[in-house]
Amino acid sequence: MEQNELVFDIEKDPYNYVMRVVFCRWKPFILQAMDTDAVTNFSRFCKQLPITQKVLTQNLKSLEQDGLVVRTVIPDTPPRTEYRLTERGKSLIPLLDQVYDWGWHVMREEGLPIDALGEMWHGYRQKEDDIMSQAELKAAQYDYDGAIELLKASSDFADSQDMQDKVAEYEQAKSELVEYPLDQVTHVFYHTLIYDTSKAFDGDSKEAGYNQVMTTIDEFNKITQSMYDKGYVMVSLHDMCTVNEDGTVSPGKIMLPPGKKAFVLSQDDVSYYHYMDGDGMATKLIVDENGDIKNEYKEDDGSISVGDYDMVPLIDRFVEEHPDFSYHGHKGIIALTGYNGILGYRTDIAYKTRKDLDEYQEKFFEENPDFDKAAWKKERQQAKKVADAMKEEGWEFASHTWGHINVGEASLERLQTDTQKWLDYVKPLVGDTNVIIFAFGSDLGDWQPYTSDNEKFAYLKSMGFDIYCNVDSTQYWVQFGSDYLRQGRRNLDGYRMYYDLPETNPEKDHLSDLFDVTQVFDRERPVPVAPMN
Repeated sequence: MEQNELVFDIEKDPYNYVMRVVFCRWKPFILQAMDTDAVTNFSRFCKQLPITQKVLTQNLKSLEQDGLVVRTVIPDTPPRTEYRLTERGKSLIPLLDQVYDWGWHVMREEGLPIDALGEMWHGYRQKEDDIMSQAELKAAQYDYDGAIELLKASSDFADSQDMQDKVAEYEQAKSELVEYPLDQVTHVFYHTLIYDTSKAFDGDSKEAGYNQVMTTIDEFNKITQSMYDKGYVMVSLHDMCTVNEDGTVSPGKIMLPPGKKAFVLSQDDVSYYHYMDGDGMATKLIVDENGDIKNEYKEDDGSISVGDYDMVPLIDRFVEEHPDFSYHGHKGIIALTGYNGILGYRTDIAYKTRKDLDEYQEKFFEENPDFDKAAWKKERQQAKKVADAMKEEGWEFASHTWGHINVGEASLERLQTDTQKWLDYVKPLVGDTNVIIFAFGSDLGDWQPYTSDNEKFAYLKSMGFDIYCNVDSTQYWVQFGSDYLRQGRRNLDGYRMYYDLPETNPEKDHLSDLFDVTQVFDRERPVPVAPMN
């Protein structure tokens, strides 16, 4: 035998150890019975399992010796003995569940009979595991009240030590939360993300605009990761305030662990406008065959790819991996115009009537001559389907005005006409909203509080809008009035990042609380980025 040649010793192999300790005839059943009931006694085992007292005694003693079970004598009259799993024993349960599930599925496939109690047990385990998973997700997103309520409402709660232990854990975590100051909630926003920079930055007349106001997917992903690493958590504008029955607005309450920081996320113009066609951006949002929200992207050869090409699916996937990035399951606010439709669907009335079309819409009909009233109706149905799915995933919607108008400069009459179009052609698809996010970063007035003397404010308030968002480069700008919430938003785009680079303007520092701009700015961008007019 060679000096360094190894000889396999089966007696010392972990497989052999596990088979000896766990997988003899009765031990898996005993361990699972103890996990189901948390604490059990000798007579209960005998009732649950077709096992003799002698064999049961032998197996319990062996499990106790191997450190999987602890035996406790209760000094009652008469004395009684209880058994419960140790931490080592509890660690085996997921493995046993996997083994059971594998056997259950194979037996079903092979048409082999399965014990009726086994079927019942499998269903019970699935139900309890599902409730526990739902509660864990709520707790991960700081909704401890929701997690506790879910567990306590379960019919299994009284008999489940695991559920009771989780409730105690969540109660403790809840007690450690602190109220986050609402005036320090920052709000960041994006436009449509750039997937292919070579197409967006190809030297045509649209390049400068894209370079100013849009963000690449690579930049977006780096910003998201940085904000997560810095402890930011997405909250809703509706966490920040409560609208009372009389129309007054009261401050809300956001409870987070110490060190966590609340922020609001929004995205403008998620309509996938005609002018963006072929410029390296997604073309629409869809619900795929798995029920996930995805983007379509049109390739050079005309084929359609489905993937994560814009903010919504990217955030959805990130929260799946990092549920603690979302407060109570909330995600961002999607600010929609209506004149080209919404979410990539041609839903506006102009696509039905073919009246008052712009040059891009004229081109659309040239390329799609068969687009008729039935097609328009289908587009609206599909858009509503996507919007409904997004709301289920924690997304909200806001008005961005129907025609992307500057509300500060527009007349009251124009604002009224535009708002009515949004309510007629966008609201039926996305549902009610009390949020308006002003286009162009405009506002109804200056930094002073709104009053009823402001005709535009009075009108929008009468139409159901309670929350108003403009653009402001400061870290946070929040204003509460008696009947509104107003918040400034920070643009995380090419313009903001370029003019915060140390080599561009070393005195600027608008972004360091969120991310290191030198590590995020996409060097494939054309520079210098043109200043905003």
